[in-house]
Amino acid sequence: MSTQLPPSIGVLGGLGPYAGLDLVHKIFDCCPAHRDQDHLPVMLYSFPNEIPPRVEFLLGSSPDNPGHAMGDIMVRLAQAGATVIGMPCNTAHSAPMLDVALERLKKSGFTGRFIHMITATADYLRKTFPEARRIGVLCTQGAYASQVFTQHFQPAGLEVIYPDDAGRDALQHAISDPDFGIKAFSQPVTAQARGAIEAQAESLRSRQADVILLGCTELPLALEGKDFQGTPLVDPTRVLARCLVEAFAPHVACPDIREDIPARRRREPPHPRRRPKRERPGRGTLSGNNPFSRHTQTPERHPAGHGSLQSTAPPGPFFPPHTGKEGLAFRPPPVPLTLPEKRLAKKQK
Repeated sequence: MSTQLPPSIGVLGGLGPYAGLDLVHKIFDCCPAHRDQDHLPVMLYSFPNEIPPRVEFLLGSSPDNPGHAMGDIMVRLAQAGATVIGMPCNTAHSAPMLDVALERLKKSGFTGRFIHMITATADYLRKTFPEARRIGVLCTQGAYASQVFTQHFQPAGLEVIYPDDAGRDALQHAISDPDFGIKAFSQPVTAQARGAIEAQAESLRSRQADVILLGCTELPLALEGKDFQGTPLVDPTRVLARCLVEAFAPHVACPDIREDIPARRRREPPHPRRRPKRERPGRGTLSGNNPFSRHTQTPERHPAGHGSLQSTAPPGPFFPPHTGKEGLAFRPPPVPLTLPEKRLAKKQK
């Protein structure tokens, strides 16, 4: 007996793993939720061990086409209920891989939508920056070799510029070098990788790029913010997140991508239960007080008749503070006398 699975957004992760987490995070940021139940259902399938290297395949150093594994994981997402699928990897959108993956997905009977991240980004650039013509792209050597950005940006009237040969090589090392690259050190990104990425962003800015595109989904982990030294920065992962939400739930009012979403998340609406507690007159706290200690305690009265009470007793175990009506500490309960002390007290009487 087959059951109808609830629909959800499907994320093909593992390309690399932190890029999938980043996309899910940005999907949640797009949802103006006030409680858990307001968020959209999202499935992240991250199987990096199943997907061969993308860059090596595009450069001809690996014969294994990652598109087969990508397609298989998409099919599993669809079978689990995903009706809208996105893939946070710019390089993986290159035709030699993506065509194979989408063919497998189509043969499985999938009737939902696959959101093409680079096409969506081209549409976003054209609408958001109508005066922009030169788009500086920071990407992997594989994406440069496949010219995936040029293929999708030129029909939109956008000229694509890349770093020079040495710059692209430095950028690739910043992404995938095992000693300092983002794939090896994602949280936090190393200073060496960040410096190399910023240097290539500066080179594109100096060549009059109207917009700098973070064309590898690892790069937003290192280069954050809405602009780089005055030149707008565009994160395709954020564009993809918004498109996935709009495709799955058109009724959800997503915030503008250029809005500082993390800052918006930090602002909390006023709530009476969240107001700071007012200090009541005539109340105080006894700090460092051990009610079971034999040491003499000498509380001090606050000049205004309330406030903190200091004690000369040494620190002891946690115990609720004893406070009186006028801000003085109650005396702690008497410590029971030992048997010899009781006999001595009897004789003195």
